[in-house]
Amino acid sequence: MGKAVLKFSRVHIRFSMALLLVVILGGVLRLYAIDRLPPGLNHDEAFNNLMALRLVQGTMSPPVYFRVEFGREPLHMYLIAFLFRLFGTTPLGGRIVSALAGTWLVLALGLTIRELFYVQLGRARATRLGLLSALLLAAFYWPMHYSRIGMEPILVPALAIPAFGLTWRALRTRRAWDAVLGGVFLGGTMYAYPASRFVPLLLAFFFSLWVLLKRGFLRENWRALVIVAGVALLVFAPLGYFFLTHPFWFIRRADMVNMETLPELKRELGNLARGFFQQGDINWRQNLANRPIFDSLQGFLFVTGVLACLALHTPAHLFLLAWMVIMLIPSAITEYAPHFGRMLTAAPAAATLMGAGVVTWYDLAMKAARRWRSKS
Repeated sequence: MGKAVLKFSRVHIRFSMALLLVVILGGVLRLYAIDRLPPGLNHDEAFNNLMALRLVQGTMSPPVYFRVEFGREPLHMYLIAFLFRLFGTTPLGGRIVSALAGTWLVLALGLTIRELFYVQLGRARATRLGLLSALLLAAFYWPMHYSRIGMEPILVPALAIPAFGLTWRALRTRRAWDAVLGGVFLGGTMYAYPASRFVPLLLAFFFSLWVLLKRGFLRENWRALVIVAGVALLVFAPLGYFFLTHPFWFIRRADMVNMETLPELKRELGNLARGFFQQGDINWRQNLANRPIFDSLQGFLFVTGVLACLALHTPAHLFLLAWMVIMLIPSAITEYAPHFGRMLTAAPAAATLMGAGVVTWYDLAMKAARRWRSKS
């Protein structure tokens, strides 16, 4: 027993140290020369800083929703205001908040993927996939770019990923505290950016499907799921009440960008598909020179990872695929696809699928090597 505990402790320490190094790498890539790259503050960054400054100066009451322009969720501006109170005002306030959120996302993904695949792959393999996914995310240009601009989309995956991990952990451990924390993060996503409305849709879709396909799942896990959903609703309640009493603001932004005809929808779906390998977001603020999501190697690993998930089709692998697909919807049904900000919560899933591709090819190579050695 003592040796097993010692071995587990050593594995845990190695995992923690390796993940810490990956997070440091992610932080360096997100904070280095953030005052110069990308050059200049765009108007949305300046607006968020200005709203935060007004909160700090007390010239406006803290709202649950900013009723300006097309409406804005408040969390990013509140975090900038908190930074201003601690360290003083700076034009880089929004960028620093985004960079820290992007760095946190690297850590959260490593822990979440380890938890997500803990049962299906075992602790050792799940740990390796978690580390690999975090490393690939740390160097992934798409989320890195959004971590270096002072805008709110990066907050959605930064909150959604721990919500996913804690929910799966609650199902495994049956601990109420894990479910409570999962609900806090899940409800908190609603205060980040409109695309966050698809995060609870993902969880509701997947677990409803799981209830239908696996006998006894609901009987064994209803308590954890009810706690997650209940706490999320409590956290969302202030913003939910605002939308209930001001429905105009709930639909205003969607009305401005949603596709209204089938030809328009087909056009945007085609643009989204091309965004993976040919031409990405055309907005210079959100991307680098039409750069697609993947380069050739990344695309190859991503496709391999998708095929591996389809072949294995465990709950964890299917959840990863559902996560990727559903979080693309905010861009698929709106104008200017592929809009990298609206679909940003798919980026950690894409990094994990690339990691699954690496693991697949490694396993195939090791299998071939063992066969070769057995014949020689």
